[in-house]
Amino acid sequence: ETWVRKDNLRPLFFERNTREGDFRQHENYVFEGDSLVYRKNKIRDNAFTYDTIKITGCTYDVMSSLLFTRNIDYSKMKSNEKIPITVVMDDKTYDLYFRYIGIENKKLKNVGTFECLKFTVLLVQGTMFHEGEDMFIWVTNDKNHIPLWAESPILIGNVKARITKIQGNRYPLTSKIK
Repeated sequence: ETWVRKDNLRPLFFERNTREGDFRQHENYVFEGDSLVYRKNKIRDNAFTYDTIKITGCTYDVMSSLLFTRNIDYSKMKSNEKIPITVVMDDKTYDLYFRYIGIENKKLKNVGTFECLKFTVLLVQGTMFHEGEDMFIWVTNDKNHIPLWAESPILIGNVKARITKIQGNRYPLTSKIK
């Protein structure tokens, strides 16, 4: 769960709950302006730990970073151009980026075919992902920039996420081909 400021989509609060097999982790991040993040972390049944993480002006959590990228004007972007972003995760900040690949049509069963902007995402090695640009994301090529599909290999297997229904969007869905 992410809460962001309405005026600039900068993060205010982020909550992350991880459940993998018998592993459990609960994290809360509270952003204080452009300089600090307070982190509360609990793994399994252990006591909560508390951290204060210094950040720079444009630091996002994982979810708010996606909101940030939805509001970029891609009309002048060139293939392979990078969009740098700083993300706070666990107890560190990471300088990552989205790489714009280009325009590609994406067909989704029971949803339709769309003209999309395609990206790779630089990931950090963790409990789920390999480090590198192995994640691909397709978003609608219109003012909505709706994330339609994402896929990435993980340490064991791969993960895919797709949208199943589009409704209530702010702008006309001009990227839909059929």
